[in-house]
Amino acid sequence: MIDDSRLAEALGIGSIPDDELVAIVSSIFPFSRWENTDRGSRRRISYFHPEHGHVLDLIFGKDRRSITGCHVGAGLTVEFLQSLQEQCSAAIADEAGYKIRRVVLFSIPEVKGFWKHSDEWQILPAPDEAPRPGFLSGEHPFTFEFRVCSSTNFVVNMTRQGRRISELHCLLSLLLGGRITREWPNHPHHWMLLREPTTSGSQTVYANEGYLVEGFIAEADDFTNVWGKRELSVVPDGDYYARRGIGIDDELEVPTCLDLAFNLFENAEAETRDKFLRAAYWFDAAYRAWNTSKALSYIAAINAIEVLVPSHTADPCPSCKRDRSPGPTKRFRDFVEEYAAVESEGARTEMYSFRSALVHGDYLHNMDSPLAWGALTPGAAEHRELHDSALSVARTALRTWLLNTGHAERAAT
Repeated sequence: MIDDSRLAEALGIGSIPDDELVAIVSSIFPFSRWENTDRGSRRRISYFHPEHGHVLDLIFGKDRRSITGCHVGAGLTVEFLQSLQEQCSAAIADEAGYKIRRVVLFSIPEVKGFWKHSDEWQILPAPDEAPRPGFLSGEHPFTFEFRVCSSTNFVVNMTRQGRRISELHCLLSLLLGGRITREWPNHPHHWMLLREPTTSGSQTVYANEGYLVEGFIAEADDFTNVWGKRELSVVPDGDYYARRGIGIDDELEVPTCLDLAFNLFENAEAETRDKFLRAAYWFDAAYRAWNTSKALSYIAAINAIEVLVPSHTADPCPSCKRDRSPGPTKRFRDFVEEYAAVESEGARTEMYSFRSALVHGDYLHNMDSPLAWGALTPGAAEHRELHDSALSVARTALRTWLLNTGHAERAAT
């Protein structure tokens, strides 16, 4: 008889990363269902076989992502259990080794040299045949290579690659100047103007967002040899992050702290890495949302900081029992003062108050509102200035928090 504990052992729950386990189970049993009928079922995904019916459930934690258990379905056979165990074991076996994955990322400003971080990733100029924007402030392509543990299971490989490039992109977006962007898997459609008309004579098309380089090799056994190539210039952190705007002759450079920040992130405890990645995600989202909504962009910038603000700890008054602990605005001000003390207390309060007003719908970001055409207005200028400060403070606070927290964790060990 197959019970839940035997199924959990076969699946390797707790030893296989949750996203990889979900990918494996979904590839074997592609029919699945989620029901929102009661509190318990909201954390459960049921899997089915077309002939045998319900085979198993995966049960998730409060975050709806981490797997906490499993349940045997009526259709789970010994053969299915053996197949699950074999595929789960093979997926995490070491014999597959490591591969180097190559993707195209984009940078403002352009990448004209290389940078290699340890034996983990490498930045290179784009191939000569790569399409380019043709103007200074465009998103310039560059090649990004990263090492990833390989697997004999295709879906596990794809899961690992997706997770790793997501992590690395968030960190690069935060730590490198200008903007670092990437192609997103959903490839949305946009109306586009072409430089040259199509065969039908139209210069307007509804096309997928996407980018291709002819002959681009996405996987290799080793990093590209950079012998004889120019390394990216290194700039002291204070000068690097004080820059505003991009000059006509600018190219991508790196801050002094780049390698150290990545080392501290990789060596940090899992909880620290997860928290920092959430903060870095919101920081990157602040730039991605800019053209869609200035309000959403601003909220994302403040969210990036708030992820790292210490959690609320109640301090009840012995007499009246009212909570005397600092409120969210005070905790935000204190955090920014500690990790990015470039703004006055009044400015920090205004920064957080504006975010609260946007979240609760009190009013719009003035740059989202219809304005007098071609005219400067106090509201738009003020909100642009506040927005720029929020992005700058977020970048400084996140970077400083990582460097301080990482050093503290390393010292503790």
